[in-house]
Amino acid sequence: MTREEGGSIVIMTRHTVSLPGDLWAELQAKSEAEGKTIEVLAEEALRKGLADRSWQELPGYGAECGHALGFREEQAADGVHAWRAEKHRAGKMRGMGLSTDPLASVLYVLKS
Repeated sequence: MTREEGGSIVIMTRHTVSLPGDLWAELQAKSEAEGKTIEVLAEEALRKGLADRSWQELPGYGAECGHALGFREEQAADGVHAWRAEKHRAGKMRGMGLSTDPLASVLYVLKS
């Protein structure tokens, strides 16, 4: 099974998924209302759900990294502000042809 997407051909594989009846009915109604196939709607929903889940996992990942580097949770806001300020400063420096390492500067701010 294939379909064209953005000028490219996408090869699809067929899988079977069991859904509760009410969810299937909602998917069918939305499909008809939007003029899209059920497959397209299901793909969009799965992609969005997986992307949202990865964003929801991000704070936990950040906490793990911070803990591994020896930072306390109350230092998180300071770290974010320092990172943003350093990225802004680094952008200005790059504009002047200079280079910088924003992570090293942020770690210095947090450790002091």
